[in-house]
Order: sequence, then C-alpha cells, then structure tokens
Amino acid sequence: MPLNSYFAVHHVTRDVTWQAHLHDFYEFYFVLSDNVAIETEHGIYNATYGDFFIFEPYFFHKISAPDILFDRYCIGIKEEDLLSSALCLREAFAAIKESRLHHLQANVTTAAKLIKIFDRAIRSYEDTSPFRDFRIISCIGEIMRIISTLPHGSKGIPHPKNKISAIMKYIHTNSHEEINIDHICKTFGLGTTTLHKIFKEHLNISPGEYILRVRLNNAIDLLKEGKSVTETANLSGFNSYSHFIRIFKSRIGMPPHKYAKSDVKVRSLSD
Repeated sequence: MPLNSYFAVHHVTRDVTWQAHLHDFYEFYFVLSDNVAIETEHGIYNATYGDFFIFEPYFFHKISAPDILFDRYCIGIKEEDLLSSALCLREAFAAIKESRLHHLQANVTTAAKLIKIFDRAIRSYEDTSPFRDFRIISCIGEIMRIISTLPHGSKGIPHPKNKISAIMKYIHTNSHEEINIDHICKTFGLGTTTLHKIFKEHLNISPGEYILRVRLNNAIDLLKEGKSVTETANLSGFNSYSHFIRIFKSRIGMPPHKYAKSDVKVRSLSD
C-alpha cells in the first residue's frame, strides 16, 4: 500500500475556524501562533507558539484562530497501515497510547528542531525518489522521539459535557449500517428537536447531513483503495446504488468510477 494513502503532512499559514470534527486517523498538530482556541473532549485550551497536540482517532476537536495568519504543521497518520510498513514505530505508538498524551509544550529551542524535521518531512513527502518512504518514516520517528520528551501542557478549561462527541463517534462507527435520525435519538435518549439543536450549535449542519458527509468520506477512501463502485456503495452505507451515484456526482463533481481513476484529492467533507 503506498505510504501517501495513510500519511499526510502539511504546513499551513491561513486563518481558520473549523467546525467540531473527528476523523479515523491520528493527527499531530504543532501550533506556531498565539491565541489559538482548541476545544477537545478534555477541555478548552488557549494554545500558543510551541504547543503540540495529539488527536487520537475519533477524538472530538474544534479549532479557531482570530489572526489572519495561523501558522501550524499537521500530520495525519493511519496507525495500522503505517505500522504494517514501519514496525520500528510500533513501540513509539504504544507509548503514546499508554501515556495518554494529548497536550504537550515545546520550548523555543525544541520548537526550532521540530520545525526543521517537519520541513524535511514535507520535502520527503513531495519527493519521487525510491527513498521517499524511508525518509518520511525516519522523520516520523524523530518527531515521536522528541514529543516523548516534552513536558505535559495544561489540562485545559473544563467545559460542560455534551453528547455531540459520543454521537459523532457513533455515526462514524455505524455509518455503514442503516442508521437514521430516529435511531440516533433512541440510542442517546434525545428528542428530534434536541438532536438538531446540538448539531446546529456545534457543526452548523443537520445530523442527516453529517451522516451523508461521513458516508461520502468513507466512499472516497474505499474507491482510492481499489474497491468497485458497487462494493463502495454497499460498504459506505448507501442502500441504493443509483442514489449513491447521484449524490457522489453532485457533491464531488464527477461519477465515482471516474473519481477512482483520477488524481483528485478531496478535503474531508465532515470537517
């Protein structure tokens, strides 16, 4: 399996306000700006230069920055796929899980070292040489070695508990099944009006729209993995083949069979 199907690295410098979201991969989030509000399941953080966050798969988070330029590095890693190609990182991932690392802080000197490694990872990611994957894995190992030495950051300001995180995880886990609004309401003991209010407050979309976006994201991944259009429709939770074709073309801009053969990359629709 090509490494770029389960790994991505980016250096981004633009303003951002992301809706609450989660995804099925690890995200390393290295902040290089001040006054960045990061809301997670564990609390609300006022992140500053050098803060390092680790978001586990299906870990609820929301990020907003007031400045025009918000400087940060992001790495996305699908753990199982990466470890199948880089067994040397298995113990490093196990240590992260065991220590429950979420918020870390790098001083100016360590931040400078991390920046160099991230930049090298980006250059390697864009490389086409036979040593590309080896260089990327080496960068990941260096980053994980450094963050294992970083002191823990603050625990964040506690925020009122709500069910949005649990509901989002439930949808991601069961999106291939025939789930609907009534089913979610019964599962979480909510009324339809309350459920819509929760989604409007945190995501500014309806729960039905969120389910659709999750299914489309899954369909995109399945197509790129080589699944047929029929398999993709069934595995991603669309019980009507014709409906899947119509929705996919409407949202993505091309039929699924053409997307599977293209080099187009679609940003997560559920973010």
